[in-house]
Amino acid sequence: MHQTKKGNQCYFGMKAHNLETTPANEHDVTQAGNLLHGEEEDAFGDSGYRGVEKREELEENKAQWHIAMMNSKRRKLADTPLAKHWSSLKS
Repeated sequence: MHQTKKGNQCYFGMKAHNLETTPANEHDVTQAGNLLHGEEEDAFGDSGYRGVEKREELEENKAQWHIAMMNSKRRKLADTPLAKHWSSLKS
């Protein structure tokens, strides 16, 4: 864990990086189990990980999955401040 300071405000945090390479024709969700160590409370992924909570190899994993909305569904959101907020979080 490291700290940084912006103005008079201090921030503490860390980054987690994990890399698993696969051929281009292999779907992202098939590698979800290789990216986890088993003690996660939360796991975040792009829309390529939709359906990950239904996979047999991850049944014992207790992580709460947070999967990004597909572009087609996000575009259907009304033009509201909340929709703009979600749009900014998509990445």
